[in-house]
Amino acid sequence: MAKQNSGFSYKGEIGYDDGRFYVTEIKKDSEETYDLSAMLINYVGRTITINGKEELEINPIEES
Repeated sequence: MAKQNSGFSYKGEIGYDDGRFYVTEIKKDSEETYDLSAMLINYVGRTITINGKEELEINPIEES
């Protein structure tokens, strides 16, 4: 059976204010904030997959 996918993705800092989630993408020359809660409202009543990933900086091993 054929399937059609719809979706969205953001990469940025997640925030929460006044009962809503926001994502702020920091680009080279600008910052853009998106209303994640408003996007998710479009999927109410549907079956979706949600993934989260955090990027952490790590230090290399120092040779002695």
